[in-house]
Amino acid sequence: MKKLLGIVVLGLLWCNTSNACEKEDFITFVEGDSGCIAIDKVKNLEDKNRKKLVVILHGDWDRGLISNFMYNFGYAIKNNDTNIFLMARPGYSTQKNNKSDGGDRRGTDRGDNYQFKRDVKPVGIAIQNLKKHYNPEKTILIGHSGGAATTGIIIGKFPGLIDDAVLAACPCNVKKWRATRKKGKTWPKSDSPHKNVKGIDKKTRVFVVVGKNDKNTLPKFSKSYHDKLKKENIFTKLMLVDADHLGIMKNNEFIKFTKELVN
Repeated sequence: MKKLLGIVVLGLLWCNTSNACEKEDFITFVEGDSGCIAIDKVKNLEDKNRKKLVVILHGDWDRGLISNFMYNFGYAIKNNDTNIFLMARPGYSTQKNNKSDGGDRRGTDRGDNYQFKRDVKPVGIAIQNLKKHYNPEKTILIGHSGGAATTGIIIGKFPGLIDDAVLAACPCNVKKWRATRKKGKTWPKSDSPHKNVKGIDKKTRVFVVVGKNDKNTLPKFSKSYHDKLKKENIFTKLMLVDADHLGIMKNNEFIKFTKELVN
């Protein structure tokens, strides 16, 4: 009897925890690995009949809020055939103050920002759930800076999830990139796009874009990642645009290219 009662209790616990995000509505929140990931739609464009799904991932910000220029970028590439969402990475918030669970308990952008289990896996699972809900014909993931690093890890760790990936201003070799930043302070727990190239589905197209004047995620990191993709026979295109690290998301050439890709 006690054994049977124990089985029933475990069953009830499993049922109660099977959905880790009670706020999930696929418009403001979607379930991640073990909690809620906040999302923000672009101009009420959520519609299950739309053929494409675009998810935009921001970079690493001290303030922990998706910046205006990321929203402006989303508005600039919108069309009537695509659901476009900005997604707040773990520990970050949308501008509607909806916050994603998880992340660094000390706050955002405190270092080692691309740990798979803590920082990347919840985003990958959230995209999986979003894709399952909207059932698009094509899924496009666009990341800037830390969001590009997250994108590069996701396409390797979740093969086949993404059809087209755009990595803008990418710290694609995290170890070597960190050697050029803040006196070379390393991020030993972080994963890196360059480590995950072999896991990418051959049907996924990877577009790597970097500003010629980017003094943060230097162009050489995007170039070396692009070369590694080519060696693995993955479709890839490298674009150098006239912009710096943040300015790339406002760059007309980049916006035009992304808009054409989405359309």
